Amino acid sequence: DINSKFDSGETLLLNFIGLDPIHALIYSAILNCIVAPVVLVFIVLLSSKKEIMGRHASTPVQKAIGWLVVAIMSFVAIATIIAIL
Repeated sequence: DINSKFDSGETLLLNFIGLDPIHALIYSAILNCIVAPVVLVFIVLLSSKKEIMGRHASTPVQKAIGWLVVAIMSFVAIATIIAIL
């Protein structure tokens, strides 16, 4: 199976560069936490444009919930950065 060969190659590469796989998972989670709010901003902006979304554009309540989620995720990202410093 190609996926198992690819996964084994990644694991072998992690061993050669000396990075613990558990630490790699933690680093990827931290990176995801930092990148997610940026992506969410674009999602909220694009989903609220009637020119792009047509009749499926976000309602004001949906936009408010979207921005609330962006704020919460941004707070979590900042807290994560502070915690690891």
